Amino acid sequence: MSDARTRSEGEVAVEHTGPEPPAQPAGAPMEIVVGAGGDPLILGLPSFVVGSIALGFVLTGYVSSASLGTFVPIVAAATAIGQWVSCRWAIGLGQSIVASIFGIFGGFWTSLAFIVLGLNHGWFVIAPADLVHTEIVYYISWDIIIFFLLIPTLRLPLVYVGVIVFVLIALTLVILGLEYPASATTYDHLAGIAVFVFAGLGAIGFVNVGNIAMGGPPVPPLGPPVLK
Repeated sequence: MSDARTRSEGEVAVEHTGPEPPAQPAGAPMEIVVGAGGDPLILGLPSFVVGSIALGFVLTGYVSSASLGTFVPIVAAATAIGQWVSCRWAIGLGQSIVASIFGIFGGFWTSLAFIVLGLNHGWFVIAPADLVHTEIVYYISWDIIIFFLLIPTLRLPLVYVGVIVFVLIALTLVILGLEYPASATTYDHLAGIAVFVFAGLGAIGFVNVGNIAMGGPPVPPLGPPVLK
């Protein structure tokens, strides 16, 4: 259903698509209803996948560690922007958990590009002896918040839970590679494999929502939620 609502203070008309909002009590401040529709996953998932693929190639050694910034153009100019746009789209629909997921990953991808560029160019004036610890603090911080994100997402279809689980695995392996540099190549390679796994799961989700958007069946199946 689509309607136009006229507000006081300038008589601004705002288009609204979707279910009617609850009635406002008499004398209550008028709520601005933002027009929104569709499914933010249709943008958020492919933008997430493309950055993940680029990161996976870097971690598995397709390019040397000296060229760590290889994935930054995709991550900064495509993945991060796609996550933030999808977050805003979900906010317009009132989809709190979707907005939270894309907002968290928008922060992760944006800060990942920022820390890679910053450390490579000496923007943060960090002593050389503290560079590794700085990276470890970065990855541990994200590992912790994404672990807590996993808890509510256990009620989502299994594919999305798998994405979060393999993100946690990849982050943990990168941390181990930084903590134990003698085995860094092995840990990074395993992390890259985990990245490719969650990129593949994200691609499955994208095909599913793409089929639905085109009026088709919800295939491939995403699996049942872990918790109901």
